[in-house]
Amino acid sequence: MTNSMAGLTGRWSQFNSAIKGIKGGHSRGDSVFKDIGYINYWDLRLYVACMPIYCGHKDPETKDLIKMG
Repeated sequence: MTNSMAGLTGRWSQFNSAIKGIKGGHSRGDSVFKDIGYINYWDLRLYVACMPIYCGHKDPETKDLIKMG
């Protein structure tokens, strides 16, 4: 889940940079890099799934806050 203004694309970019050790900023990506080290994409089978759910993030109502967790 992301509440990032850059959206899911921005979070995926942060994860990508973190698992390559280029730049931190994504907690799980940082953990993967710490545990495994640099990841060669050709050796790793990484599967990602997403399901976009629109939430009114500028002036959220209760239902939007529930969707955002």
